[in-house]
Amino acid sequence: MPERPRPRGHNLERPRPRGHNLERPGLSAAGYVGNFAVFEDGPSNPLTGASDAGVKQGELPRPSETYLMADGEIELAPSLFDTPVVGDHNIGFNALFADEHAARQGGLYTGNSYVDLGGNAKVRLRISGGRYNGREEVWGVVSSSGSIVSLR
Repeated sequence: MPERPRPRGHNLERPRPRGHNLERPGLSAAGYVGNFAVFEDGPSNPLTGASDAGVKQGELPRPSETYLMADGEIELAPSLFDTPVVGDHNIGFNALFADEHAARQGGLYTGNSYVDLGGNAKVRLRISGGRYNGREEVWGVVSSSGSIVSLR
């Protein structure tokens, strides 16, 4: 069987995943982070020592406004395990809400920096718009009054 012609300018190399770090293979700098006010530690967590049960959807006062997860990464420094959002989509990020809809959210670069788990220096993105306006992470549950709180 003859080989199919390739389009002009076809690159034979596979593209590297976003955030790929050649010095530290296996660590991807960006991906998705969960809202750890919804995804709790679980029973007898050996890493944190906590024993919180996960939050059920029925416990969320405003699931259509509460982030479940978003484009982001886990921070190494200055605050280990913070989960900043990543502006991968025209200075914005995609978020999945607890009611299962997804939407692009806007952001503004702050000028503040952090180091991701891959050892890369990054600039923080501040969320612009919605209930998480002014925040840099997807952490927290939208309460019935509209403020960001922890249920536990």
